Amino acid sequence: MTTASMGCAAIVGVDGVYSEPAGNGGGGAGGGQVCTGKGVEGCPCSDGPPEQCYQAPLETLNIGACKAGTQTCVSDVWGPCEGAVVPAEETCNGVDDDCDGEVDEGNPGEGADCMADAPGECRRGTMKCSAGTLACVSNHQPEPEKCDGLDNDCDGDADEGKPDENLPCDTKQKGICKEGTTRCDAEAGVLTCEPLQNAKPEVCGTDDDEDCDGGKGKAFFTHTFSSVDGWIFTGAWGIKKAASGCSDPTDDTTSSVDGMLAGVNVGGCAPQNSSGQLTSPQMSMNVFEPGSQIWLKYKRRLQTSSSMQNAIEVRDNVSSAWKPVWTSDAETINDASWQSDTIELTSKITAGASQFQLRWTYVTGVAADQGGWSIDDVEILDDDCQ
Repeated sequence: MTTASMGCAAIVGVDGVYSEPAGNGGGGAGGGQVCTGKGVEGCPCSDGPPEQCYQAPLETLNIGACKAGTQTCVSDVWGPCEGAVVPAEETCNGVDDDCDGEVDEGNPGEGADCMADAPGECRRGTMKCSAGTLACVSNHQPEPEKCDGLDNDCDGDADEGKPDENLPCDTKQKGICKEGTTRCDAEAGVLTCEPLQNAKPEVCGTDDDEDCDGGKGKAFFTHTFSSVDGWIFTGAWGIKKAASGCSDPTDDTTSSVDGMLAGVNVGGCAPQNSSGQLTSPQMSMNVFEPGSQIWLKYKRRLQTSSSMQNAIEVRDNVSSAWKPVWTSDAETINDASWQSDTIELTSKITAGASQFQLRWTYVTGVAADQGGWSIDDVEILDDDCQ
């Protein structure tokens, strides 16, 4: 058998190889074919037995799946090359389709998303070529179940047994509400952290933040008026023992029962056409945790009428102006017993201030016939508490 160069195609016959270059012109049934011998389809021939043929580069013949076919001369014209297998695109089949000496190189057909024959999270997969077979391989291996609405262990059920429940957790809240335990909502597939304790009214003087707002009801300043101790008073204000008269209290509220309190004309009515202030010492802001609320808590017995004006005011070292935090608004108030009052101060203190003061004030007219202020047990707290 003889061979000849073919360009991009070749026909192999029992007596030789014939070229079929494109565009060379010449005779033959196909026009443009060069009929120089046997084997070119459509070219003249002499009827005879079938001969071998192969219309592909000769170096691929008998490599992998590639093989020669047969070609028959019928009615003095060569017929098609039949039965030959020529190089084709490589597929995942365990066969060297492109006849280059390698089988399934490049893992043909891989990478496409697919659904594996498995439940839950194991169902999502990727096509893989292995051992001549293209199969869907799961992207996920079974793992312990989580509370996330998914079937992590690939058993067909999601969040069975409420996984991850009853574990210690941080609720991100404050105070007694901070420590929590996990709860799994299997229907929603959501894991939450529930506080072990819920907020309740703040208790003064404890180390706990019972209402979960960041403050502990700790007193950073306390004064029971057992002494003057830095307080400044003008007008009819005084710090002395309680005395009866004009509905004033006959005793203080302090647990030590020393009888001392601060008041306007203690033991008598407020004088007519008078005014005065009871001013606290400077109090430092540095004792409070950043972001803390600041509250005033004190005890009062207030006897006042529409002819009197009463107020509590605050000022700080950034803004020197006194700002009201409470006023009587010229209403009639007749406290029959000691009252506990709590007032928020934070919003009235200028941001960045390092010190502040409080003062209680009164102004009377010509018809003053009330006892006015009596106060005791002043506290500055980091929270509203009981």
